[in-house]
Amino acid sequence: MPHTPNSYDSFQVIQIRALTNFPAFTFILFGVFLKAFLDENQYTEEGIRRYEFIFGTTFVSTGGQETTAEFVKSLNLEPGHRLLDVGCGIGGSAFHIARTYGTRVHGVDLSSNMVSMAVKYQAEMEDNVRKNVSIH
Repeated sequence: MPHTPNSYDSFQVIQIRALTNFPAFTFILFGVFLKAFLDENQYTEEGIRRYEFIFGTTFVSTGGQETTAEFVKSLNLEPGHRLLDVGCGIGGSAFHIARTYGTRVHGVDLSSNMVSMAVKYQAEMEDNVRKNVSIH
């Protein structure tokens, strides 16, 4: 089933209601405001480029590819494994994992700007990376 902006809403609402005493709409509204904050303030395209300047192309987190490579060694990944990258940013870790281990990676991020840039980078990647990474 293709991903749409609302494809997980029912599941999330059920989960939220089961885990909290707060009304579900509180969390949905928070998510909407957080997404807007991220896209309009912290993760503008210009802001993302600044992170890349510091951490390396396709990376927006401390340590960049070096830290990613060190961390994922401990996961014992192999071709055919599947990995969910929550908070994938602009795809650096997902691309590294797919390229190095042949693992299928599904990345998700709250920031539309991050996802948009990740998808652009993905289009420039070699075939095995493009085919093994999906980002939403």
